[in-house]
Amino acid sequence: MTSNTTNPYNEQLLAAAAENDKQTMAELLLLCDPLFKDSWPLILAADFGLTDVVEKLIPVSNPKANGSAALAAAARNGHVECLKLLLPVSNSNDGGSFALRTAAANGQAESVKLLLGHSDVFAFGCAALACAVRYNHSECIDVLYPISDPKQALATLIQYIKPQDAQHWVQRFAEVEAQQQRTRIAREVPASGKEPVRLKL
Repeated sequence: MTSNTTNPYNEQLLAAAAENDKQTMAELLLLCDPLFKDSWPLILAADFGLTDVVEKLIPVSNPKANGSAALAAAARNGHVECLKLLLPVSNSNDGGSFALRTAAANGQAESVKLLLGHSDVFAFGCAALACAVRYNHSECIDVLYPISDPKQALATLIQYIKPQDAQHWVQRFAEVEAQQQRTRIAREVPASGKEPVRLKL
């Protein structure tokens, strides 16, 4: 559902956003038609982390509008409290788990952790992991790698890069795998500090 009304606060909102004046934005967003342009006020509130405004707009807006864009906006910017409010009323798998992918691409590890129980990590060929590796966000890699398919993620990434760069990313995924292996071994070392015995089958 959307509203065809015009928004008389557009210019003021844009000016406040440019100045990062969150107090003015909060006041203006609550004056807007909440359904204006597919719940744009809710999306903007989530984008800027205006938790109180998000909470007030959710009941009168459509959180699933534009592929749950408000959820993605909160995830992308690491606004965890907004994310917690939006998760129960959004579809986190919209757009191939776009909220998870955009959180991983922007290094928002806490957003990634919150979304895991609600999103498909295998969507678009494990694109969330591919994004985390592509932009070198180690915390997101640590969260996503153990529960994703690295081969799928590498294949996904290679589709979107220049052919001459493919070998670089093959090597990068090999480095990530080696680091993950070292982390797994370190976690298995008992309190005594001795390396666990590894039996060969």
